[in-house]
Amino acid sequence: LLAGASKKAFATNTLTDDVKAEIDKLLWADTLILQFPLWWYAMPAILKGWVDRVYAYGFAYGVGEHSDRRWGDRFGEGTLAGKRAMLIVTTGGWEE
Repeated sequence: LLAGASKKAFATNTLTDDVKAEIDKLLWADTLILQFPLWWYAMPAILKGWVDRVYAYGFAYGVGEHSDRRWGDRFGEGTLAGKRAMLIVTTGGWEE
C-alpha cells in the first residue's frame, strides 16, 4: 500500500514540498552519509520516516523492468544508481 501511494505521488508530481526539497538535495549530492544510533536493531523512527517518504517508488527504486519474466534489479536501479552511500551506526555499551 505504501509503495503504491509513493509511486503515484512521484508519478503525478504531488509529493509534498518538503519531500521534493529533500529529493533535490539527494540529486545534488555525490555521496549520502547517514549517521545514527542503533535503536532496537534498526534506525530511529524519525530517520525511517524520512527514508520512507524521500526514497519514493519510481525515484529511488522500482524503475526497472517489472514484468512476468523479470522483476527489476535488487540493487542498482533508480535515479540514484551510481551514487555512493555510507552508514555510520553507533551503539551503546560499557565504556571499557
